[in-house]
Amino acid sequence: MKIDVLLSERDVKDYVSLKMKSNQKSRAKRVTLLVLFFIIVSLIFWLESRSIFLVVVFDVIVGLFIRFAWNRFLKKAYGRSNLKEPRTIEIQSEFILVTTNNVKTSIELSKVRDVNETDKFLIIVVGNSQELVIPKRAFSTQDEYTEFVNALPKPHD
Repeated sequence: MKIDVLLSERDVKDYVSLKMKSNQKSRAKRVTLLVLFFIIVSLIFWLESRSIFLVVVFDVIVGLFIRFAWNRFLKKAYGRSNLKEPRTIEIQSEFILVTTNNVKTSIELSKVRDVNETDKFLIIVVGNSQELVIPKRAFSTQDEYTEFVNALPKPHD
């Protein structure tokens, strides 16, 4: 079973966001600290100026900064990512053969730790840190998708 994969910029950004969301506990702690800092600085602004207008202006500036910083982070992640390279993933009897820029890499099927399915991606987890990300739109039909998933080994604990 062979599939051609090309992730768009939107796909890579969605995947990076998905990976960020998977680390909920530390992310929640950072967001809590950011909100507390934001409230304290807003309170200091309000106490110093006694003007709600300055507090609102400050809040808008900080909100825009956070929004643009997040977009910049995603753009950098896309620029550094090797996910945007076109690749071919082929499942053979004992290997997954990944071809990128005429470089072939073989991964033993026994090294597949998990197969995760999201609403947009099929993610094959290999080893501790490597993942093969396949957008579901890469499959022309549902039957092709089902055949590909069934050809993968069942994850073992």
